Amino acid sequence: MKKIGIIEINTKNHSLSGIARISNSKNNTVTIFTTPDIFSHLEDELGPDIKKYTVVLKKDKENITAFLKRVEHICNTSIDFLWVHTLGYWQFLFFKPSCKKIFMARNLRFWFKSTASIKDYLDMILNRLQSTINPNLLRNALIGPILRKHILKYYDGIVVEYPPMIEYLTSHSFYTKPLFFFPHEPYENTKKKHSDEIIQFVIPGRIKTDARDYNLILNVFTELFKSYKKSIALYLLGKPYGASGQRIIQRCEQLKKQGYPMYYYTEFISNDEFEQVMKSSDILLSPIKLEYLNETYSWTKGTGTFTNSTKYGLPTIVPQGYVIAQDIQTSHISYHDETDLKKQLQEIISHKKKLKELKKAATSNAQLYELTVLQQQFNEMIKNLEKINKLND
Repeated sequence: MKKIGIIEINTKNHSLSGIARISNSKNNTVTIFTTPDIFSHLEDELGPDIKKYTVVLKKDKENITAFLKRVEHICNTSIDFLWVHTLGYWQFLFFKPSCKKIFMARNLRFWFKSTASIKDYLDMILNRLQSTINPNLLRNALIGPILRKHILKYYDGIVVEYPPMIEYLTSHSFYTKPLFFFPHEPYENTKKKHSDEIIQFVIPGRIKTDARDYNLILNVFTELFKSYKKSIALYLLGKPYGASGQRIIQRCEQLKKQGYPMYYYTEFISNDEFEQVMKSSDILLSPIKLEYLNETYSWTKGTGTFTNSTKYGLPTIVPQGYVIAQDIQTSHISYHDETDLKKQLQEIISHKKKLKELKKAATSNAQLYELTVLQQQFNEMIKNLEKINKLND
């Protein structure tokens, strides 16, 4: 039996509960190291199952360095394998537990490209002088690359959340240790269809216009609603962010006033409400803007698109340029522009057979990520890491 540790002290996210469930098979015991705030969110998602885990919480007046030292001591005596879910603090530079450990790299250019050569380092400083005074030392343009390169040395491997990210790393970085792709949320085979007559489209996530092109979607649906008002519904499943997010809500309000089936939220969405809408939806829309803060979604940075498409078994529509992983290509459609998206959606709405085929493919693809399958793969990942490290010792 393996003693697994998971540490997350940076941010609340749905994926933490997913990896907790995946790691907690009959072969393992799991200890979660986190903060009270993140634990509250985790407890809400895991429900009564939270009792299956040992939880170690950061104390109120305990700083990051002290908490990491306490975690390190526990890992040295009681943990075989540690999963670092988010590595967001420079204090991890001094975090060196003796157990095997990997971390999830979410922004590959941030972690790898800027440390690949002196030229990259100097270019980054010249292009980002405003970051040289960033108090978050990992992101500081002067010393951040040096810190990140040193931190990478302490880990036995890297895990990424989307398959094409492995391809990027193998061709664009110096990294020579083991690389793993591992999804962090299993397939939920619990569809709750609202009506066979209405095709429900959904865009999950906070309404941030710098991350997604909501205006493109609303332009298309403004036209589609005129012809298919009784056949479709659109959900924006996230609260607005900033003034631009509020402007998107105003557009939604106008569509709603015209009697169109346009659904949106202005406040925090409970986990139960989120799950209900996702499980009753037919198609996932992801109008993602691929370039974001020096990263490329689907190539150097993971997205919720992949997780949501496989967790809920949903056909997914993405913009051209989004790198679609081989395992899910049969359930994904890409569009070139606004006109092309409208045309493709009209075809799906008008031909129920096409939608049925897409949904069947999405379910089949999602079954590759069922909980029992991922639990087995998780244990195999640990075994492979141990074998590789023994060969290198």
